[in-house]
Amino acid sequence: MLALVHMLHLVTAVVWGGGLVYLSAVVYPALARLPAAEARRVFAALAPFSSTLMGMAGVLAILSGIARAWLAGVQRWGDLTGGYGLAVLSAFLLAFFYLGAVDGFFRRRFRKMMLAPEIFAQQARRIARRNALLIVAGVMAVVMLMAALRLGLV
Repeated sequence: MLALVHMLHLVTAVVWGGGLVYLSAVVYPALARLPAAEARRVFAALAPFSSTLMGMAGVLAILSGIARAWLAGVQRWGDLTGGYGLAVLSAFLLAFFYLGAVDGFFRRRFRKMMLAPEIFAQQARRIARRNALLIVAGVMAVVMLMAALRLGLV
């Protein structure tokens, strides 16, 4: 059972994290190079597909991560104070709060800027680059934590 839950967690986390990196490092910077009206049209066309896939993958990654931690022995609050529990808790906080907050804040700001073409032309590239750096660093931190867990380093 643990192996099945672990595989589900890996697959959904790769879809979510990989999608987040792709959007942040490729799609948003490309949109930032377009005129605001065109960027708004492309963003509106992509959003329903990416948000559905990313939302489902994110929820499944979180739920399967919780299930995986439970099956691996994190079953009481006190279990979160050991090395494994702290790594699981750190990965959860990074993925759910840091990445979720950074991405959510950026998307709201980016969409709002698309309504002001002059501001979009002046600032979109800069904030898209900053968002890409923050997201890639956050996803890398989560991946390193998960690798450390798998390698038995924590």
